Formats: sequence, C-alpha cells, structure tokens
Amino acid sequence: MAERKHPYILWILLFSAVGLLAGCQQAPQEVREQMERYQKNEHTVEAELNYCTVKELNQASVDDLPTVPENLILPRTVDFSNIEDVGDLRLAFVEDYTKNKDALAKFFQTQPPEWQKLRGTFEGDECLLYDNAEDREYLWVMDNGSFAWLSGECYEQEEMSEAELEELYANTTRLFRGTGDDMNISFVLGGEQIRLKDQINWVEERLNGSVLFDDTFTYRVGTVYIRRFGGNKNRLCLLAQIQYHGVALDYFGGAAVERDGVFLVGRTDSAVTIEMDKPNAALCCNNNGQFQVREYEKENKILDFPSAVSLVSKELSGFKAVTVREINVIYTLEPIYDYESGKEYYAKAGNEVLTRPVYSFIIEYRKDLSQSWIGDSVCYVNVDMLTGEVTSNLEAKHYVN
Repeated sequence: MAERKHPYILWILLFSAVGLLAGCQQAPQEVREQMERYQKNEHTVEAELNYCTVKELNQASVDDLPTVPENLILPRTVDFSNIEDVGDLRLAFVEDYTKNKDALAKFFQTQPPEWQKLRGTFEGDECLLYDNAEDREYLWVMDNGSFAWLSGECYEQEEMSEAELEELYANTTRLFRGTGDDMNISFVLGGEQIRLKDQINWVEERLNGSVLFDDTFTYRVGTVYIRRFGGNKNRLCLLAQIQYHGVALDYFGGAAVERDGVFLVGRTDSAVTIEMDKPNAALCCNNNGQFQVREYEKENKILDFPSAVSLVSKELSGFKAVTVREINVIYTLEPIYDYESGKEYYAKAGNEVLTRPVYSFIIEYRKDLSQSWIGDSVCYVNVDMLTGEVTSNLEAKHYVN
C-alpha cells in the first residue's frame, strides 16, 4: 500500500489482510485436536438438496425449519425479504475515481486547497491525499473507489491498552439488523438524545442519494456499534453493506491462498463504515473500493434455506453446539490480478472480481477489541446457493468452541 502518515490508516487498509494471514500461524494444541475431529466428520452424510424461487426465499424463517440441528445455535430470526434476485455476477473495481476528489471532499464538508499524490509499492497502489494537521482533517482517495476520511479525535488517536479495550468492549452495544435487533433505541450522542433509527436513515440517505456512489448498488446499514467511553461520551459506528439487487457484497472478511509458499489475497470484502461522535456528521469514514457490473445472469432456482442449514450442520458435525451470530445471503469477492509479477495491487482500478452467491453463516471466534470502526473477528461457513458446495475458514482462523 502507499505510504501513509498515520499508522491508523494503514490499519484500516490492511485489516482484512492481517486477519487472513493470522490463519497461517501455528495453531494451539486444542485447536489442532478439534480441527482433526472436524476434518474426520465433515461431509459424512449426503444431504438431500431442495431448491426454491427468490420469492419463496423472501419468506424463509428460522421458525419454519423442519428441524433445528442440535449442533447449531441459530439466531432467532433471518431476513431475506430484501432480496430481489440472485444470479451469476461478475464485477470490476471502478476506474478513475479520483476525478471525484472535490465532490468527495464536499461530501465530508471540507475544502482541500491542494492534494498530494502518493505512489505505493505496487502497480495501482496510489492515492491522492489531503492532510491538514491544524484542522485535524485527513482524506485520501484511490482510483478504485477506496477512500478514508478522518477528523477530530480520529485524526491522531492514541492507542488504548488491552485492559482499556476489554473495558470498552464490555461497554459496547453491538446490534445486527438481520437478526431482528431493535434499531429504535435512544441514547446520547454529542450531548444530544437521539434515536438510532434516525442516524441509520441519515447515513443511508446520504449514501444512496450521492452521485459519489453508483446507484446500481444500494447501501443498507446492517451492523451497529454504540461505544461508551464513560462520562456520557458515546461513539456510534455503522457498517453499511453494499447490495446488488438486495444481496450484500461480502462485508466481513477476506481470505488468503498460498501459491509457491507465498500468500496472496484470494478473497476480499467491501462495505462503507461511518463513525460519529455527534448527530448527522461523519467523524471518520472509509470503504475498500467500489465496483461496476461487468456481467449478470439471473438464476430462477436457488438452494433453499433448510437445505443450507442441513449442509452447515453436517459440515460442523465434529463440533459441539456452534453459535451462529447471523445468517445472510452475500456475494463472495475473489479479485483477479497479476499476482505472478509480484508488482500489482490486487484491488487495482479496473481489475475484475469473481463472485459466488452464498448463504453465509457468520460465527464469532474472538472478541472485537478494536478501538474504532467495526473490526469483527468472525469465521464463516458458506453454502453456494447454486451448487450446494460448502466452504469455510474455520481451520484458517483456528476456530474452537
């Protein structure tokens, strides 16, 4: 990545890479033993697969499952009602997005007098940067649609100790819209009593109403953190999923693959995260790139929800009861790039991205001790909605329950 002044920015960009490469570390003995049991038990029973239409999927419910597997603790609800259709989707990172630099600055209510150009290590890894220490404002943008905005307390933020992060985690309300969590709660933000729903609406209206974001996609807040720092000082963080026809692009994690002893980005994610310390204003904001649609072919039949639950239960037959935090339908994101040269940034503007529509069963495997943003530490078990193929990153994450 291009060299940045603030290590905080580097963390934003490299968060997924750090998480996926952590899977390459030596697993503890307890993890190795459980993964051996997992590998011996996976796919031991052939599942009967049934298919449905998207309209039928819209009505799917946990309550309507014929049986709830004993080894799965499912969320109390799922929400597939927003899905319009599912299909074979091919994307590419947008190009020449830096032409929007002034509009992006206006979006964050700032006016850079000039921009710096930074070139990174890889081909395609470069950005335009505005850095104002006096006003505590920092904005950078790349041609692939990635950007990050920092202001106020987020401009240069001292790292908290592990004990402080543990205390902050204990004082953080975490809500997941797809599981039916209440979005109507009220709390104090910037000294003002506000309703969470109003701030969600403000963010969604800003993202969906701006020419900076392609209206081919829609932006819907799915994950919410309300962090309480003490003294009635709160911070609100919202993660907006990027959705195509109601199906979210992968928003929670990437994956590394190994080639000739070297790891490369095999999967990535993309979402817009906005953090606020007062109503109707972005303290900081970032995303990991934007996309254009290259091809799309709608499918008439997809794997139904009960079949997906059955396949996941069999995949996890070597585990005790696994708590599934949320279940969503997403498109995985597999970037295509010239890795062999060792010189190309995987998210270079214009690079193509392969996708697959999957049911994603999202499982927490450790606490999210991040000071800012939403940095969930999750595993997944994905079920391909067209083929029924099951994939997961449980072994890479050294998951143990």
